[in-house]
Amino acid sequence: MKPILQNLALAAAAAIFVGAFGSVSLAEPPSATYIYPAGGQRGTKVPFRVGGMFLYDKAPLEMLGPGITAVGEIKRTETTWFEGPLIRQPASQAAENYPKDYAGEVQIAADAAIGYRRWRVWNAQGITPLSRFVIGDLPEVIEDELEGEPIPVPVTLPVTINGRIFPREDIDVWAFDAAAGQSITCSLAAAEFGSPLKGRLEVRSPGGKPVAETTGTPIGDVRLRFVAAETGKHEVRIHDIQFGGLQTYVYRLSVTSGPWLDSVYPLGGQRGAEVKLEGLGQNLGGSLAANVPDAAPALLWHAFDLSGRALNPVRFDVDELPEHLEAEPNNGAAAAKSVSVPAVANGRIDQPGDKDHWQLPLAKGQAIRIECRAALLGSPLAAELILRDEGGKDLARSDALDATGDPVLNFTAPADGKYTLEIGDRFAARGGATFAYRIRIAAPKKTLDFELVMADALVLDADGAKNLEVQVLRSGDFKGPINLHVEGLPAGITAEDVKLPDGAPKGVLVLKSAPNPPVTTALLKVTGTADVEGKPVQRIAHVASVPGDSPVEQLRLVTTLKTPFKLRGTYDLRFAARGTVLKKKYVLERSGFEGPLEARLADKQGRHLQGVSGPVITIPSGVNEFEYPLTLAPWMELSRTSRTNLMLTGEVKDSAGATHKVSFTNQEQNEQLVALVAPGPLRIVTDRKSFAAVPSSEIVVEVELKRDRSISSSIKLDLIVPRHIRDVSAETVTLPAGTDRGQFRIRLGAFPGPFNMPLRVRATAEKDGTPILGESEIELTP
Repeated sequence: MKPILQNLALAAAAAIFVGAFGSVSLAEPPSATYIYPAGGQRGTKVPFRVGGMFLYDKAPLEMLGPGITAVGEIKRTETTWFEGPLIRQPASQAAENYPKDYAGEVQIAADAAIGYRRWRVWNAQGITPLSRFVIGDLPEVIEDELEGEPIPVPVTLPVTINGRIFPREDIDVWAFDAAAGQSITCSLAAAEFGSPLKGRLEVRSPGGKPVAETTGTPIGDVRLRFVAAETGKHEVRIHDIQFGGLQTYVYRLSVTSGPWLDSVYPLGGQRGAEVKLEGLGQNLGGSLAANVPDAAPALLWHAFDLSGRALNPVRFDVDELPEHLEAEPNNGAAAAKSVSVPAVANGRIDQPGDKDHWQLPLAKGQAIRIECRAALLGSPLAAELILRDEGGKDLARSDALDATGDPVLNFTAPADGKYTLEIGDRFAARGGATFAYRIRIAAPKKTLDFELVMADALVLDADGAKNLEVQVLRSGDFKGPINLHVEGLPAGITAEDVKLPDGAPKGVLVLKSAPNPPVTTALLKVTGTADVEGKPVQRIAHVASVPGDSPVEQLRLVTTLKTPFKLRGTYDLRFAARGTVLKKKYVLERSGFEGPLEARLADKQGRHLQGVSGPVITIPSGVNEFEYPLTLAPWMELSRTSRTNLMLTGEVKDSAGATHKVSFTNQEQNEQLVALVAPGPLRIVTDRKSFAAVPSSEIVVEVELKRDRSISSSIKLDLIVPRHIRDVSAETVTLPAGTDRGQFRIRLGAFPGPFNMPLRVRATAEKDGTPILGESEIELTP
């Protein structure tokens, strides 16, 4: 079955939570914001981390598609976190997510097809939408993420680099050897697997001079190619165009001096035929060929073979109609090549101002549809179509409305004759070998058929019902009724068949749950049956996809548990000094739940935390009140209103006796820890801000403490060293009560560094049993 709409996006249904307790509390469904790395080389085993929220300790994972075998569960691991630069108002008042890292692993078969695979995770409170994982062919490296100023990391070409722009304002620098006269391609992937990164690439010469840069094309490709002017170590630098950056800003950067395919000409071929192609790109060294399968879909994301090796995939159009190639010169009607309808005409606007012409013999009353395919296939052509009669009179015109659209003409011949179709670029100054097109000329589609498209998942409330909407894409004026049916329903879940009336563009299946079912998951198949031209026809609903996706014809159903408990607080806005601990009391509403609970910072926050931190607190069974301590970072922005949200987690049993974790959180101000940030009571002043880092030496830092009269305790001094800086240490120094001056000694080993960011001297005092913090930065320079 050929997809009718290639880029239709359907979101999975939102989760509503139910269960065996008396009331429903607010809970967040699980979400997964990234997978890192976002792909791997075929024939390798790839450890990865999923950035998850409300996944608790672990979660089932599913990867779909041939050639991959993933572990069936991801488990909580240490989360990589960099605070980055201070985010000031108003940006610091925006909502921000804080996903936690979950570890997993996937084995990629050596013969796995290059392209996308899709994955998701779920638990007893919902399921995440399908996301993409990329299968590639080049050797791969994974960034060892560091804080601070960028440090060039050497790589050997060819390579696919897996990295992240994290934290904000991060710049990654990758260094590689290139010889004079060597062509190098750098291609960045991010948006295709859900990354928010809008990348900029810049290449610098061995002397540090800019050689080439790009922020991408209107169709989204971020790729540059340069020829090295000199032999030596070159650098490619990558950052977000707005200098954003977070855990989610994942990328894959392929850098190679070997073969790289930008596009092919023609842009497609006929089903069942062997197609000879011209490859456009780098170091291709000859023509390409493809045997197009008889059952190939209309649009392929295809990796062509060159001398036994798969190239990077490109889009390739497939049709059943006869194919024609343009023959230059064809810049006027007199030189137009005649083609019999139906046909596909292939050509390109190979220089600025070029206009291609095709002659179409038509009979009076003959209806045709002329479809241009260019931007859809990655061509930069902004096509303009003009249809004229034998006298040169314009009869119809259509052009690309934007950089991603392709024009279409519907026309009925008013008389017998030879009509001329002209195609060019909307902008006369544009043209070149890559400005290719395909023109499909045929009668309006008459084949009666239909296609069904559904969401990839459905979350069903216990004791409830949920609508599953199925989109109906009709073709060839098919308007008949369709009967929808669901297969694979687990015990306790029902769905009656639905008969759609004539012409209905969608249908709704209602899934219903029996009282108090256990948490379960199942793969469902939705079919549609109709009478088409006197014959029964059945179609299987599929999930919306883009070229390169493995087809998905099953929907995953998850039944959920409700959260019985919640926390309640009273709105309380207070001045709170940075570097101190803010405490707030809460009351629990257990609604019959008697087990222990854990309170922690929520994975989703209504505002950027700006360094705020808090512990995990266990609330024993039977306890209905607790106090939560929140530590305000000593460097927080002054006069800013800080708002922090908590979440509760506990274990609930379903009707089958299985235990599941559930949670409660909300964004209401009564439950937030709210503070107007005031100056801290403890500061550190060092005699200098910068010190020379001499290997195998000791640095003496003179320290003066500035504290208000409320702090009378002794004070500890510690050195906070970023994890990537080696051979630097200091013993804790304790200044007795009443002492405000002292020395702090930093020892350097034989190979200290790299010093790409400051170190911090932290002072810790104590008041009423809670810590008070102050910090000062110092820089070590080689």
